[in-house]
Amino acid sequence: MKYPNALKGIKKIYTSQILTLLAGILSGTLTVIGDGIGQNAPDSKMALLAALFLGFAAFTIIAYLLNLIGTIQAGKDESSFKNALLWIVIGIALTVIAVILGEQHSFYPILTSGTRLTDILTTVCIIQGVISLAKRIGNEEQAQRGKKVLTMIVIIYVLSFVLLVVSRFFGAEKLSPMILGACGLVAMILLLAAYITFLKLLSRARRMLEK
Repeated sequence: MKYPNALKGIKKIYTSQILTLLAGILSGTLTVIGDGIGQNAPDSKMALLAALFLGFAAFTIIAYLLNLIGTIQAGKDESSFKNALLWIVIGIALTVIAVILGEQHSFYPILTSGTRLTDILTTVCIIQGVISLAKRIGNEEQAQRGKKVLTMIVIIYVLSFVLLVVSRFFGAEKLSPMILGACGLVAMILLLAAYITFLKLLSRARRMLEK
């Protein structure tokens, strides 16, 4: 095992991505159930909403911490993870500012779009780190696979980011609900595909570093 810090870090990043995916599923479930509940909803449904929200919050916080710690650890063996750490910190700062300003502030769409962009750049840096480690180990097959994954994920993220910007900045005033719904659905499918591809790459990276 040549790069123990990278191995430990990538394991944490992998776990954080799974938790992020689960948090996204809970968030979608919350939205669907919440829209169907009125003001006079029974206590059982309100309790379910509260449990789902707590689960979402817990998964999100733990995922952030694991991603942060994992990136710091992996950065001890590969500099690309240090670049990822920088984007994570910037993303957290933008998220905090967006929460403080609130959804009604004119800068809120810009800040949330900026946060999404930092997520993309973080993922790109992590993939570059995996590619670099594969080359240093001499695993050219994994390095080439990483390059293909990087190209695919960048294309997916750019498309999803454009859809996000269109829906955020034009909104219901200029676009029909059908178009907004289609943009959201396509973006969700693209991001899900990117997540699964990224998880597979991280899983292969773990196995590569364990040898």
